[in-house]
Amino acid sequence: MAAAAAPVVTSAAISASGKSALFQDSTEGAHQLAGAVVLPRQHGDEGYPASNVRVEILLPAYAPNPRPSKLLFGGLQDPDLQVLRAIPLEVGVEESAVVVSWPEIDEFGSGETLSCALDDFSHTVRELYHHLYADDVRPGADLLRVRKVLGEYIEPRTK
Repeated sequence: MAAAAAPVVTSAAISASGKSALFQDSTEGAHQLAGAVVLPRQHGDEGYPASNVRVEILLPAYAPNPRPSKLLFGGLQDPDLQVLRAIPLEVGVEESAVVVSWPEIDEFGSGETLSCALDDFSHTVRELYHHLYADDVRPGADLLRVRKVLGEYIEPRTK
């Protein structure tokens, strides 16, 4: 058995005064009470059927998070470098700061917003790339691994 649909007020049901035709007549809908309009469910002395409208209020702790938990990043903003493949980042919040991290090389960026955190991450990765690929750098084993991973995702632009 299908539930009855709630009444829908269309623009045709709005009068020239801007009020809904459903509540124009004080005997059928709203009532005047000390200068205020009292809607039928507020009045209480008439038996109206229960509404079939479901309202769900989510408290902030239970509301869905509009920020993704993971994303693919490709915006280094460096004229000398290009991204070969998107960098997989994890997104989180720590002490009211948004943090994006690249677990594979243990690098991160943080900021007040996701956009700020991505800008910080971009700056960090650009500096790391330029440092690790400088001619005068002799990295240890761990940084050699980081350089290898960076080389799989980023390369110099050809001019």
